Amino acid sequence: MALFFAYDAYLTYDFIKKYCKNARPISKAQAPDHKLSFVRLGSKKGQQTGYVNIEQSTGSTVWGLLYRLEQDDLRYIDKFEEVPDKAKRDYIDIMTDNGSTITATTIFPKKESPLPKTSDQLNLVISGAKSNGLPQEYVRGLEKMYSEFLKA
Repeated sequence: MALFFAYDAYLTYDFIKKYCKNARPISKAQAPDHKLSFVRLGSKKGQQTGYVNIEQSTGSTVWGLLYRLEQDDLRYIDKFEEVPDKAKRDYIDIMTDNGSTITATTIFPKKESPLPKTSDQLNLVISGAKSNGLPQEYVRGLEKMYSEFLKA
């Protein structure tokens, strides 16, 4: 059993359950002193491409969802995210809804070898954030990030 902090497309329960059959949501959670970024890489077959990333940023907070996963689920995520070539799975301290600070694993895309995604990935993040009741201010920030991405 492992604790997994989802801040990206894995926020959408249908998305994570499609790949991680044993995924069980535990609680909303936040990663203090981190920020979410969506990096534009260019165009692929007429679509914008990019990837969602989490990085340290004093005073910022990334909201997400804490899942309980089995080792098979983590192996799948590693394969899907191309760990260790294009991403790394590492530990991060998060704060749960009840104020407890715990350590969970999450995915950190490598900036030097980003994972190409379409702009739909950020749409999944927004959908997951809304369906999990993450703070409205945080959801508005995601929507702003998405609209800026589309303008670029």
